Amino acid sequence: MRAYPVEEGLAVFFRDVSEEKAANAAARETSERLRLAVRATNDAIWDWHFATNHVLWNEALETAYGHAPVDVAPTGEWWIEHIHPEDRAKVDHSIHTVIDGTSENWTEEYRFRRADGTYADVLDRGHVMRDETGRATRMIGAMLDLTEQRRSQAALRASEARFRAFAEALPVVLFTTDAEGRCDYVNPFFKAFTGHPVDALVRLGWSEVLHPDDRGRSLAAWDEARRTESPFEVEYRFRRQDGVYRWFLGRSVPARPTEDGTILRWIGTCVDIQEIVEARDAKERQSEELERLVAERTAERDRMWDTSPDLMVIIDIAGVFLRVNPAWTSMLGYATDELVGHHVNEFVLPEDHAETVKAYETAAAGGRPTIENRYRHKDGSVRWVSWVAAPAGEVTYATGRDVTAAKEAATELERAQDALRQSQKMEAVGQLTGGLAHDFNNLLAGISGSLELMATRIAQGRIADVDRYLVAAQGASKRAAALTHRLLAFSRRQTLAPKPTSINALIMGM
Repeated sequence: MRAYPVEEGLAVFFRDVSEEKAANAAARETSERLRLAVRATNDAIWDWHFATNHVLWNEALETAYGHAPVDVAPTGEWWIEHIHPEDRAKVDHSIHTVIDGTSENWTEEYRFRRADGTYADVLDRGHVMRDETGRATRMIGAMLDLTEQRRSQAALRASEARFRAFAEALPVVLFTTDAEGRCDYVNPFFKAFTGHPVDALVRLGWSEVLHPDDRGRSLAAWDEARRTESPFEVEYRFRRQDGVYRWFLGRSVPARPTEDGTILRWIGTCVDIQEIVEARDAKERQSEELERLVAERTAERDRMWDTSPDLMVIIDIAGVFLRVNPAWTSMLGYATDELVGHHVNEFVLPEDHAETVKAYETAAAGGRPTIENRYRHKDGSVRWVSWVAAPAGEVTYATGRDVTAAKEAATELERAQDALRQSQKMEAVGQLTGGLAHDFNNLLAGISGSLELMATRIAQGRIADVDRYLVAAQGASKRAAALTHRLLAFSRRQTLAPKPTSINALIMGM
């Protein structure tokens, strides 16, 4: 509203400014939003007025590149001077081409110097505003720092180069697939082994190299792994260039580089395990052969256990039966349940208890005792059993043989031998008696003959000859006494006392 003085009073004019007020408010609001957006962004925003060569930067120039506002000259030349010398001409040419032309947008990558003298890789984009004649009057742009991105890209390229060098040096098949399982890379070992070009697996999949018998289960396992997003592992046969199939172990794991765990690809290997499979098969065959031999030996042992006529027993260290074979029933008449759990001395004669206990205690201590003892048959008779025992941990294994008949035969033989010895003794006594009678007869003949001759010589008055016959009689008597002494020593089994004898004197004495 405005008022003007006139001759007769005031003239008042009214103008509706509601729309103008609303437009100004909207403009202020838009300007404020733009100011806040410029402050909030990490990009360095610049506004270049061509008429005054004035450049206005937002706060990101300092936060991102370190240039304080007091150090920044608000001109296009300052910006150009901070571009890397090697990139300066390129940028100057490209931006002026846009400004002097008709395009509205400009984009360029270059190196921008920070306040500390280092350079940042940046992506700079600008929008040109023109007047009614098409002349460029102003340009607004945003400088995006690509340094970390470039560093990451460089690291990624280096990592990929290392991976490729590693993959190409491996003596195994290494492959990658996309998320759907389609192969997109395979290392050169695939061609070296199969003879197929590297892109064959990419184009054809596994169908050209897998053994037909392995194809179905391998592909099914692969589909299941992708469906469940779990690691894949399966053994299959690959065809070599010469047509020979070799066993490989295929493994693949999903790669989830994103935070949400989305599978972007699969990475896998195929390792030649032919020697391992052959060794495993050989081991399985050996194991089967061993099981067969064990089964045979077990069957043989069981047959021996069941059919042996000798007693077999497993006994603990306390002398209690743990297991017995059927021979116990046939030899002694006891059933298995009448023996197992009972002490051995319940079946041994009391006179043999001490020796039996000593035997199983010796076995429990690691010895190998042998013993003969007497067992009661269930019918009350007695059986002699000869035992051999061997320890095994906490138990003892023993085998007993019935020697009753042998014992009886030995007793009978001993009686026969005693009778024979008695007979031989009597025969020897008879022979001895005859010899003694003959010897005594000879001695008595010497004595009696000498006495008769002495009587005859006395009757004849030949006294001088008597002494000779008396000496002869006395000699015969002494020999008879010596013979009697030897007979007594023999009967008493005394040791004789031999002494040197003069044969000539003995003969002359006769």
